[in-house]
Amino acid sequence: MQSSPKSSKSSNRRYQHLAAVFVQWLQLRGFVDEQSVVVLQNNIAKNVSNLAVELSVQLEKKIQSYRKEQASRSTITLDTIIPKHPHTKTSTGGITEALIKAWIGESLEVYSADRIGIADFALESSGGYIVSTRCSKSFQRKTALVSIFGIPIYYNINTPRSVIQPNVMPGDCWAFQGSEGYIVIGLSAAVLPDSFTLEHIPQSIALYKNISSAPKDFSVYGLQSSSDVDGEHLGSYRYNKELSSIQNFKAEPKKSDQIFRFIELRIASNWGNPHFTCVYRFRVHGTKVEDSSD
Repeated sequence: MQSSPKSSKSSNRRYQHLAAVFVQWLQLRGFVDEQSVVVLQNNIAKNVSNLAVELSVQLEKKIQSYRKEQASRSTITLDTIIPKHPHTKTSTGGITEALIKAWIGESLEVYSADRIGIADFALESSGGYIVSTRCSKSFQRKTALVSIFGIPIYYNINTPRSVIQPNVMPGDCWAFQGSEGYIVIGLSAAVLPDSFTLEHIPQSIALYKNISSAPKDFSVYGLQSSSDVDGEHLGSYRYNKELSSIQNFKAEPKKSDQIFRFIELRIASNWGNPHFTCVYRFRVHGTKVEDSSD
């Protein structure tokens, strides 16, 4: 999609104006003399068009490089969460201002839609609930939330319900002892599961940039009833702490035609913490199915 000559001229005038203001600012602060100002002003009109073209080319290269990099990762990327429209061309026609605005608008819309824009059947506020944690024991940090005269009265311990709640801030997780844990979730409806999303806080906001308590290897099982012990294996995965904090994993295709009302998450290991593992949020995606038990 190429911009019209009229819009190109308007953009060039804006670039020239900004450049002129910058040159004036440099002169007022004594960074350049009058002779240099004249030279700069003469060059602005000549070079602004070439500069705009070069910036557009560089932006196109950056976006193509980003897409190639993200395509090789098993995470949610721009290509998977931003819907494509017929009018959004990224070919040799170049990237227009309208196209960039459309991308930004669509990205913000997806972000506001629970950050990934996919229905979560495990979400507590939509009807999901915690059935049990099997033999997993919650980890209690010895930090008192309330104390009187130095005597601890109340400890703040996040329950397994944190796993199906949307708030994901440092410490708002279910921490269980050790590196192996289990949690059974009742879904808000009978579902044909097609993928799962595991979320942890990013290293950038973690204390000392350390997320060794993040889950590493895990498996997902579908259960027909809350009393099922073994369940149907839907897939085994690895959460990569070096990638996006929100990672989506596809269910095994041969299992995608089975309906489940309960999902069990089994954590097999973490990224090195010897004391506890933190599960911030786990989501279940798929297609709602009406069955006779409703």
